[in-house]
Amino acid sequence: QLASRFSAPKNIISPCEVQEYKAIIEKWVDDFPPEYAFENPDTSKDDKCAWLFSHRFYVYTMACLLILNPIRHYMVKQYTWNSDPDELNIRSVGVWYSLKLMKTLRRWVDKIYNRDGRLHFIIFSIFDTAAILCTAILKDTQYTISNRADVLASIGDAVDMLKKLNAISKTSKTSYDILERLVRRLPESVPRRDSERQVKRARVNIRSPPPSGPTQHARSLVPQVSTPVV
Repeated sequence: QLASRFSAPKNIISPCEVQEYKAIIEKWVDDFPPEYAFENPDTSKDDKCAWLFSHRFYVYTMACLLILNPIRHYMVKQYTWNSDPDELNIRSVGVWYSLKLMKTLRRWVDKIYNRDGRLHFIIFSIFDTAAILCTAILKDTQYTISNRADVLASIGDAVDMLKKLNAISKTSKTSYDILERLVRRLPESVPRRDSERQVKRARVNIRSPPPSGPTQHARSLVPQVSTPVV
């Protein structure tokens, strides 16, 4: 369906096209069997089917990455409160799904104890998503991202996850080093779970975020849930 409609991801450009593409992926996700449901999946078979847990989170990760694919362009642009509301909403959708993806990856990483065929995919997904979020924060000089604190916490968790995976993967060590350098460029401290500390950087002048903006948050564009997927 995606191929017949858009041919290739590079052809998904305008906000309307992005929303149409996203709706197709979300419809696919809605049709998952109960064991793979994005919200409150049926886990009753997990003990009998050891592969089900990892396969569930592999599917979750793939779905989020597919949705984010054409949205990344909007996440790394610089915006003001006077920017196109449609583009701001698309970026908010991207942030929402990035946080959802990072929660999924955290649950996955917590179950990893040795190398397997999925490890490089997990490392790539963590690093790539965190790098995009870092860029979004760096470009957000006008503080148009409403859930900025959640984004920073998610970035910090990504650093922690890669640090944990360092013990079993050289690829993770490389990704960890690059991401930590990128994090140190951020204008605010990033919370860290592993050592109850924060990644700190030189003091910079940061103006307070505007009290309000002309655009609405993107929750009208994404599934309404109380908690991102875990």
